Amino acid sequence: FVTAAESITLANQTLSLPGLGSYIGTAILAQNKTAILYAIVTMFLVILLYDQLLFRPLVVWSQKFKIEEIQGETVAKSLVWDLFRRTLLFKRLEFPLEAGLRRIRQIFPHRIVQPAIKSPLWRRLTPKIKGWNQDLLDWLWYGLLSLLAIYLLYRCYVFAHTTIGLGDIGQIILLGSYTALRVVAMIILILLIWVPLGVAIGLRPRLAQFIQPLAQILAAFPANLYFPWITVMIIYYHLQPNIWVSFLMILGSQWYLLFNVIAGTMAFPQDLRDAAKCFKIKGFLWWRKVILPGILPYILTGVITAAGGAWNAAIIAELSDWGASKVSADGLGAYIAKATKDGNLAAVLVGTIVMSCFVIAFNRLIWRPLYDLTAKKMRLG
Repeated sequence: FVTAAESITLANQTLSLPGLGSYIGTAILAQNKTAILYAIVTMFLVILLYDQLLFRPLVVWSQKFKIEEIQGETVAKSLVWDLFRRTLLFKRLEFPLEAGLRRIRQIFPHRIVQPAIKSPLWRRLTPKIKGWNQDLLDWLWYGLLSLLAIYLLYRCYVFAHTTIGLGDIGQIILLGSYTALRVVAMIILILLIWVPLGVAIGLRPRLAQFIQPLAQILAAFPANLYFPWITVMIIYYHLQPNIWVSFLMILGSQWYLLFNVIAGTMAFPQDLRDAAKCFKIKGFLWWRKVILPGILPYILTGVITAAGGAWNAAIIAELSDWGASKVSADGLGAYIAKATKDGNLAAVLVGTIVMSCFVIAFNRLIWRPLYDLTAKKMRLG
């Protein structure tokens, strides 16, 4: 979201910071496709560099902590890691560094401290009052938080009630339902597409070594750099915005599901795969009893991340610009984006509160119970 944060329009005034984000915003206003293409290529190269220079060496280094009785077919590799491990110059640089660390250890001797089970932060900050029941202190703490929440809601009401009425709040909730429906539909769609493909890729380690870093790069790539091209397509072919902007919402966050599924399949123990082969477990039974329970924590992590990304992307996906042309869909994201551009801070406040309530409801009613179920019944350890 750095590209969206570097150029913000509020009350028809644009605040810009130097960077690719403001550059792409200027290119969209000027309808300069060549400049947008330059920005896409530059962003791709930057992400590729920090992936290869930072994350790939960390992936290779982290393999030493993998616990498995049977070693996998292939191991991750990194040219940068090999450079640091094998180059004579870096080996010579290690000696003064190790000597310095050894000297520091002599000055500050290492002490093994048993980790203590800590109580919640507020309990550690609360003075121990003799004769007070801890449950009573809990009630007092949560009561204080409730009063603070009520006061903040009252201040929001005082700020927004002259502009936003009860009928408007009902309309905002309805728009939030439209956006929630898009998020759910897109999550179901990417599950049907990427879970089978991710498992197929993860079962082929040589292919996964190429696809997984690519998926991680695509996940880090700002999806809103693609938005102008899809916006032009929607305008040119007169497509229905309420349908096609849904793909914009999930365009960037879908990769989180893909590389989580690939990672989960690759982490699935080789001995359990071999056991399934010995018992000739195939077809639907293999999916239902073997691989899906084994990678379900990874799938759920990918789904939660993708859903969060989709809610965030709704604000910039449901209202897209191309020069003087605008593509707008019915939804809470478009409502917040339009209110921000118009400088209607009361509408922005209420829209943000409603979106927060939707996200919290999804987390508490859907994702949290699924995560607890996964932790209890579908873990390998």
